[in-house]
Amino acid sequence: MAAKLKQQKIVDAQNVDALMKEYICELNTCPNKRGFCFKVDGVHLKVFPQHLNTWSIGINNDEASIENPPMDLAKMFMPSKSGQLNPFRENVQKSSTPNIAHGSLPQSTPTLGPFQGYRLPPPYFYPPYGMSTPHSQSLHMTAPPDSHAGLTLISAVYLLFLKAKGVKN
Repeated sequence: MAAKLKQQKIVDAQNVDALMKEYICELNTCPNKRGFCFKVDGVHLKVFPQHLNTWSIGINNDEASIENPPMDLAKMFMPSKSGQLNPFRENVQKSSTPNIAHGSLPQSTPTLGPFQGYRLPPPYFYPPYGMSTPHSQSLHMTAPPDSHAGLTLISAVYLLFLKAKGVKN
């Protein structure tokens, strides 16, 4: 079993060397210099070693080529310079298909993932002082707006205690 898994890993990675030679970034102004970049419309998209392995598997499955990564993988690439956008992502509004330095990617219909429409909840909300939330009313006593409310309450409780003991003020 282990030998079969090892053989599969070798087959999966058979194109990685060719991809590394093709996409090593030699541009001095690129923040990813000496890393791997896929260039699209003048944007350098970072390619990490795991991306190269996934790309190689895509080539083996006839979903990609040395010149064109699988579309799902191309959407994952991050620009090497801040402020730039990946042209393959759907949130980027472009009038035309990206101009790829090595060729053109096949067009595919975007698939919706299971969490694509899910929105994250807002950050924790702490109400301003003086406002109470529904749960805080049941857990805590709300004090009157008097600044000495705590002392007044303690004094009242103390006086009741003294009265119960029979002590006079």
